[in-house]
Amino acid sequence: MVELCDALFGFIRAFGLHRTDETPCGVPMSVSEAQAMTLLLEGPATPSQLADRLALARSTVSRLLERLDTEGWIRRRPDPTDGRSSQVVLTATGRRTADRVLAARHARLSGLMANIDEPDRADIVRALRLLAEAAHVS
Repeated sequence: MVELCDALFGFIRAFGLHRTDETPCGVPMSVSEAQAMTLLLEGPATPSQLADRLALARSTVSRLLERLDTEGWIRRRPDPTDGRSSQVVLTATGRRTADRVLAARHARLSGLMANIDEPDRADIVRALRLLAEAAHVS
């Protein structure tokens, strides 16, 4: 168990996931903000849907959305299927910002994978998927 902790937290520190002021790819926003923005590239979502997909409390997502709204990256509109709810959509500025985050993420991960021997890359992806699945079960 000690080896797993050392490996996991060593990766978190080396990759920069512990920083709250920028993403591991160097974009000046939190990882949660970046995740929300890139999820919204897929289309509108309700705050509850974002909370579920981000695995965050609804109150945390509410504060996160306030920050994104203050930056001018999102706007809220009535949910066409549920008049009691709202949908969150990216503004044009938000879309450009989210595209920049996604491009930076892909560049960082491509650089990271380039440092790993080709035969080991699939093992890395498989191990990460297994860890994510196990985290959802516990």
